[in-house]
Amino acid sequence: MIEEDHEGHGNSVAAWASVIIMLFGFAVAALGVMNASVPTAIGGGVVILIGAAVWPILARMGMGDKHKPQSLYN
Repeated sequence: MIEEDHEGHGNSVAAWASVIIMLFGFAVAALGVMNASVPTAIGGGVVILIGAAVWPILARMGMGDKHKPQSLYN
């Protein structure tokens, strides 16, 4: 079987940190919805947005994917 070299797929510190932060935010927001607590649900939403902002910030700091995307036509 021929092994294919898949570039990227988000395997970087920036991607994993962002996903973990957003998972925590989703858990907090879900608890807020289950307990009918609007401030907790909004707090979870804010954490999700922070997690989304962490990815490009860390990527620009050099913790992103090290492989440049390649064209399929090369």
